[in-house]
Amino acid sequence: MTGTELDEVSLRIEATPEQVWDLLSDITRMPEWSPNLARCTWRGRVREPVAGARFIGFNKPGVPTSNVVERAERGREFTFRTTLHNTVWRYLLTEDGTGTLVTEQRDTSRTKHRMLAPLYKLTGGREKLAATFRTGMEQTLRRLKAVAEA
Repeated sequence: MTGTELDEVSLRIEATPEQVWDLLSDITRMPEWSPNLARCTWRGRVREPVAGARFIGFNKPGVPTSNVVERAERGREFTFRTTLHNTVWRYLLTEDGTGTLVTEQRDTSRTKHRMLAPLYKLTGGREKLAATFRTGMEQTLRRLKAVAEA
């Protein structure tokens, strides 16, 4: 992690950037990839992956978080922000031969850490929570890879 503001993991997937993006940007399928999510649902009139669209993610053990899509460029990037504390989750896709290099980032440069203080306390501190998220990011990309390459 660079300081505690940006963490990222990358994995090469043998699928086109568009195929990977289509999987990633379907937020209703996000719980298939992320071990930290139980369910995701669109909220509001816009129910597709476009900038400004909103959704609710139900984290395990069921805590809901409101999110807004910030960037949605098919085959290139899917980024959303958790509105309560401003953490940004970004997926960057880069063509790599016949496949795609997928990089997942957790950007806490704008995070309101006071909103996460109770969670830090429960999990043993900010660094321990960051390590848990990093493990989850690695699992997310491995699960995404398994489905994309099947």
